[in-house]
Amino acid sequence: MLLPALCAAFAPLVATIQDDEEIPDGNTLVKPSLLADVDSIVAGARFELLLRFELEPKWHVYWTNPGDAGQALQAKLKAPEGFVVGETRHPWPHRLDQEGDIIAYVHEKEVVLLASVVAPADVVEGRDYEFSFDARWLVCTELCVPGEGKATLSLKGAKASKPANEALLLAARKHLPQALDKLPLAKLVVEGSASKPVLQATVPGAQELEFFPHLDERVKMTGRTREAGTSGAKLAAEFSVKPHKPGQPAEEPRVRGVLWVKTAKGEAAYEVALPAKPKSP
Repeated sequence: MLLPALCAAFAPLVATIQDDEEIPDGNTLVKPSLLADVDSIVAGARFELLLRFELEPKWHVYWTNPGDAGQALQAKLKAPEGFVVGETRHPWPHRLDQEGDIIAYVHEKEVVLLASVVAPADVVEGRDYEFSFDARWLVCTELCVPGEGKATLSLKGAKASKPANEALLLAARKHLPQALDKLPLAKLVVEGSASKPVLQATVPGAQELEFFPHLDERVKMTGRTREAGTSGAKLAAEFSVKPHKPGQPAEEPRVRGVLWVKTAKGEAAYEVALPAKPKSP
């Protein structure tokens, strides 16, 4: 039988497995690997590490916000002493609507995370420097199974380096959310009330919009409607805001997430972080 804890936590996603059926191995359904955009390390230079996950067909893993069910893909990157590692950046997901009004935000086929690294000034030419990451995931199709794995990469110190994995890096960067000011024609306003704000997004020239909310203890997306016409697309995302509790940080609640935009030229996504309190008329 499938692990009882998973059956309880993800019952809407887990299909029944008969006693004589073999449980898929979650460790082999996802293949992790670690690559870099350079073939060697130069003292003081900045480079990118690519945390790549290749999935078996028809299976998916979960975004940083898994949605109503699931478990986010987690990866812990390790670097040699002296190397400064930036925040791991995730591509936007796609929305998966499932039976029982369950909404999940998932990745299929392949996921590539990026992390910028700055080498220390005392990199030694010819020395091997090893990088690695440990990862855990929940991988699902008609059923869900947990998995884990690790990947390593060794790069030598050198006077100069050459680019590597350029096509993969370019594709990964294209799937990272951009700053909202990169979408100058968009109009985003928060309406409704302080406890039930509504994000109204209008993008001229867009064919389709979607919104992927970030995880937030106080602000949760409860629904969204979309429409598109010849002049562009609109989206209304509804949220609920929990009251501030004593002991919690007294930060202003914000509507945070990723606005995905499809146009005739392709797809892109943009980070959104707006005060959840509507402006007074």
